[in-house]
Order: sequence, then structure tokens, then C-alpha cells
Amino acid sequence: MANLISVIVPVYNVKDYLQQIVNDLEKQTFRQFELLLIDDGSTDGSGELCDILCKSSQLMIRVVHQDNKGLSAARNKGIEYADGDYLTFIDPDDRVSDNFLSYLIELINKSECLMSVCSHMIVRGKKQRLGINNNISCAVVSSEHFIEGLMYHQRFDTSAWAKMYHKSLFDGVRFPIGKLYEDLATIYKLAIKARYVCVGNKANYFYLIRDQSITNATFSKQQLDFIEITDQMKALVDEVFPSLADATAERLVFAHISTLTKTFNSVQDSELKKIQQGLVEFILNNKRDILSNKKSSLRDKLSVYLLMFIRLSGFRLFWQCYEHIRRVV
Repeated sequence: MANLISVIVPVYNVKDYLQQIVNDLEKQTFRQFELLLIDDGSTDGSGELCDILCKSSQLMIRVVHQDNKGLSAARNKGIEYADGDYLTFIDPDDRVSDNFLSYLIELINKSECLMSVCSHMIVRGKKQRLGINNNISCAVVSSEHFIEGLMYHQRFDTSAWAKMYHKSLFDGVRFPIGKLYEDLATIYKLAIKARYVCVGNKANYFYLIRDQSITNATFSKQQLDFIEITDQMKALVDEVFPSLADATAERLVFAHISTLTKTFNSVQDSELKKIQQGLVEFILNNKRDILSNKKSSLRDKLSVYLLMFIRLSGFRLFWQCYEHIRRVV
């Protein structure tokens, strides 16, 4: 079947949200798709609900059950089982518009690209804001340009969702198992293989932030995956696109700043302080990669200056105020 889309939804303890994302998919204007529900060893009845939905829904649903191995393993299993020409990923506690699939496949068909991207809304309670404002109604961009946008958090983002991919892009590419920031570790590789990406600015994906989200958790050493993955990304991108060396260097310093801010909500014990010291040392030793880069954000430059002049305690206070204001506005 031409243009069959495989919608891959990893499922782990999301019983309260699973029905609503299936409802969203039942309303899709584009109908040539299969839904793969990958139950990653749920313990709250989500796996059983997947089986019920498979039998009761009019959608073409397949359910795969596996032992708990994490988000990456669930997505990889979906890729393995997918029959579609194109793949898209949806997190089960998010939402999509009625034309989510039709819009992404239309971008691909019009452009003949192997990858398409739509914008998204970030929803926190009753408040929502545009995730990325790319100011592009529809455009084809090179993978080099796309990755540069990822590096600077401009126009494009590193999430696996709100995108569609030709299945061939996953030949030799999978999400890393046992790592956080699995999207960051994967999307740039897919973009490199695609060579060109079709980008549209319609916000058809709704990313819901919940209090229990993993992104709101206290610090663990696994958060250091961000730095490891960014370092790996820098190595490959520098090799493929040497012109992006400034962008990748800036991104690596940003990864250290971002990781540092994630330590602020945890107990400040001696082990954590040692990690903080290493992060601050790297940031200050490589401060020029931020300060001399005209494309660096004002926030990142201010972060470096604060660490230079009022040190960690002052930066921590600034960041906590910044986060509070960002959540309120």
C-alpha cells in the first residue's frame, strides 16, 4: 500500500492517557496508517488496555508486549515491526491534531524529501506556547542547515515526535538503549541520511508537560548522558559538516550549562558538588565558544558571565528565578 504510515507509540504506565491519544488517531483525516502500541512491561494495566483497544478500535492496531527495557527499546521494537513506508513517533501522554498525519505526509509528497517536520505546542496545565517558531510555512532545507538549527535551538528541535521519516533512514540507525536524551542521539543522524528535510510551521503536535515528567526529576548521574551524547554528535557533525564546528562547540558548552542547572534541585552533597565543579570548570575553560559566537543565545552568554563573576551560588539563584518566571509566564 502506497504511503502507508506506521505510527509508533511506546507505552509504559500511561493507562490514564492512552485512550485519548487513540481517540486523536481515530479522528485523523489521513487513514492509511497502522498503529503500533509497544507495551514496555507496564505494571498499571496499560498493557491490558492496549489489547482492549486493539480489539475495540476501528483502527489497524498491532500490540507488542515486551519486558521493561526503556523508551529507546520500545521505539526500536516499533521500527522492527513497522510495515509502513513512513514512520512517526507519538508519546502516549501527548496529543495530536486531526490533520497531524496528513500534514506531515503532504510535506513529504510535495517535496520528495525523506523527512518532514511540523511545529508543536508546549502545554502546561491550561497554558500553552509555541515550541519552535520557525516562520516557515513550508520549505525544504538541507540537512546541514537543519542541524545548525538544532544546535542553536532555532527553528528546529531535537525531539523524535512531530516528525515523519522514510523507513529507510533507520537502516543502521536506532535509538540508544539505556540512555537519556535518546532523541538528541538519533535525530541528527536521520537528518544527515535524509540530506534534505521539509519543514512546515503548523503546530499539529501538543507536548504536555506533567509534574511527574522525567524532565522534572531530581538530578542523577544519568543526566550526564546529555554531555556524552552531545560530544558524540559534535564528533560526527564536525566530520560531515566542518562548517558547523562553531555551532557544535557552542552546543557542547550549552550541554554542560544545562546539565549544571539540573543539579540545583537536588541535595547538595559532596559527590554532587564534585560534579558541579567539573561542569563549571569545563564551561569557564571553553567560555569563548559561547561568548564569541554571535548566534549564542543571550541566556547562555549571561549564564557564562554569571559563572565568571558571581560564581555558582549566584548563578544558581539566577537560574531558579529564571525557571520560576518561565513557568508563570
